[in-house]
Amino acid sequence: MNKVLVFVLLAIVSTGFTLPSPSFHQEINNKDDIDVIYTPWQLPEIYSQVYVSYLDERHIVPCKSNNQSHSSFGKIRKRNNPYRASYITPFNSPSTLKDAIIDYFSWKDPSYKLFGYYQDNSSFEVEVKGFYDMRSLEDTDYSFVGFGFDSTVNIQDKVFMDMDWWKGHFNGDTVSALNDPIVDSWYKAGDDGNDVKYIDNLKANLHYVNDFGALSLGRSSFLIGNNISGSIILDNSGDEYGYAGMDYKLGDFKYSVMQGWLVPDSLDASYADKRMVDKFIALHKLDWSYKSLNLFLGEEIVYGNRSFDPNYMIPLGFWRISEHLQADRDNVLIFGGGSLKYRNLTCYGNVIIDELTKSKLFSDWWGNKWAVQGGLSQMFDNPLLGDYSRITAEVTVVRPWLYTHKYYWNNMSHSQETLGYPLGTNLINYAVELNFPIAKIGSLDLNCNYTRQGDYANDYTWDYDYYIPQDEIEDYETKLLAGKINDTIHGSGVFTFELFNHHFLKTGVSVKSQDSEIETSIAMSYMTRF
Repeated sequence: MNKVLVFVLLAIVSTGFTLPSPSFHQEINNKDDIDVIYTPWQLPEIYSQVYVSYLDERHIVPCKSNNQSHSSFGKIRKRNNPYRASYITPFNSPSTLKDAIIDYFSWKDPSYKLFGYYQDNSSFEVEVKGFYDMRSLEDTDYSFVGFGFDSTVNIQDKVFMDMDWWKGHFNGDTVSALNDPIVDSWYKAGDDGNDVKYIDNLKANLHYVNDFGALSLGRSSFLIGNNISGSIILDNSGDEYGYAGMDYKLGDFKYSVMQGWLVPDSLDASYADKRMVDKFIALHKLDWSYKSLNLFLGEEIVYGNRSFDPNYMIPLGFWRISEHLQADRDNVLIFGGGSLKYRNLTCYGNVIIDELTKSKLFSDWWGNKWAVQGGLSQMFDNPLLGDYSRITAEVTVVRPWLYTHKYYWNNMSHSQETLGYPLGTNLINYAVELNFPIAKIGSLDLNCNYTRQGDYANDYTWDYDYYIPQDEIEDYETKLLAGKINDTIHGSGVFTFELFNHHFLKTGVSVKSQDSEIETSIAMSYMTRF
């Protein structure tokens, strides 16, 4: 905790917050989010909507003005008087309990939740939720049953807090359940130790927002750069982690910085030995936006086996130089990207560089560790399905050895899950996604990936200090798609049914073809919240 406080103080002192800047209101793509005060800077405009479970959705909770109250799925309703103290709870009287029961099964805008309190333009809201997930595989199936709570606090449109907690247990084939996307961190195994019985999850954030910027503290995961197949810069497909962050805006410029506390890959796969080294990720990013053009540039550093390093909190500095002056012992990655809009068409691109030598730039030297990603996204009106449907096409190329390091605590990972491109490295991936909102009912989302990937140096766990002889380190070559090439086609479709305001249903199908073998799975996810 002391380290967190030290970081926040350093962030405040280093920036001073003395630069004049306009109100820190963010442009939101959803036309309903008219009173959003602040959205964390890591949220891109374009990202995949294909999630077969409500528990796997990696949403970021925006900070909304108390002039409006909203459900967790973005449907906003006005309050008559936000400045008068009032409670919204089913238990005020027998009549409110009756109305709440009717409201629970209604498709109208919700009028009740478990608890809500509003006074002097401040609010405190609590919702309870329940889940049931089911997965049917080729010759087996399993299910997950759980419950949880959501809570949000808004104090004078300046201080915002949110919490999303849930827990539950698996039934059926609990060995196959280990591969479920929601099992992304610690879990309680069964008696034989090779299955999963129980998991829980927590996401929580604290934001202080003012006209000049925002300070944040919490536990979350972040996504940088537009994408539909996963981010090559920083992906959020794994578990959340503790972080402290800051961002502020100066005209067309916006600067963001974040320090995260990670869990290193354990040398003991069962994590029975919890004597792990400290591990951190530091990241800063500068955005420039002018009309329909947005460009960004930044650095991220993964380091560990020592304490928090203030070198990686200097706002106007090149962190790669700081790392170099500390004996080149950390994992430094430089990234950039941007997007350009023309009417309803968005062209976007991302690039990340781990290591590069100009004299060997166009060679197959193993140290040319980089990835590029680009796509086109077209929005269009569809009167049959609803407004603002979208089609996106994307190509991603990731060189071998990216995200790796000779020290395991410097791998681009958290809790044995990659923080980089989720499909791995040494690959070329083609992706397309269709998003069809269906008016007053829900949405239909389709995603398909075609991946060509070599089986050599194809994820972050490859230790180049072990595989590459030291006397060949300057000349060793690894071509793109090195090793045996595997071709994989993976298609997924999800129908989301949200006709009611307290009941939500997803149904999905996934088909994966690799080496003439076809895997099919059917999924269903139900959530109720009140």
